[in-house]
Amino acid sequence: MVVVCLATALVCNAQSGYKGSVEVGTDLSFDTSTSFKRRNNTASFAIATVHGYQFNSHFFVGVGVEYNANQTSYLPIFGDARLSLTMGEWHPFLDIRIGGEALDDETQGAYFNPSIGVLRPLNDQLGIYASLGYTNMAGAKYKSSKWQNCAAMTIRVGIQF
Repeated sequence: MVVVCLATALVCNAQSGYKGSVEVGTDLSFDTSTSFKRRNNTASFAIATVHGYQFNSHFFVGVGVEYNANQTSYLPIFGDARLSLTMGEWHPFLDIRIGGEALDDETQGAYFNPSIGVLRPLNDQLGIYASLGYTNMAGAKYKSSKWQNCAAMTIRVGIQF
C-alpha cells in the first residue's frame, strides 16, 4: 500500500515529456590489463548527447552517443537511465549508461558508465549539471597498445533542455 501511494505521488508530481542534453568532459583513463610498469594512462576529450523521456521529476530513460578522442577515438552508443532527487535548488542524481562501441573494429567492446552528479535547474525547461563517474570498455582493443580492457574516471558538465 505504501509503495502504491509513493508511486502515485511521484507520477502525479511528474514533469514528464521529452528531455535532451549535451555535455563535454574528460576521461582520465588507465589501462587495467597490463602490468603497472607498462601502463599507458591518458586523458581524453569527450562530447555526448542524450535524448529521451522524463517519466516524472525523478526518472529519465533515453539513448545517447558519445565521441571520445585521445590517441584513438571511440564512439559508444548507449542506453541511459537517470534517477534524480529534487532537493531545493540542487538536484543530485545517479546515472547509468550501458551500450557498445560503434566506430571501429579495433576498439569494439561493451560500454558501461555509472556516474553521480548534481543538476541545477535554471528554469522549467533548462538546467546545467556536472557529474563524476567511471567508464569501462570491456573487451576493447586499442591499436597502439592492444589493451584488452580500458577504464577511466569521467568528469562531465552539460546543459539539459
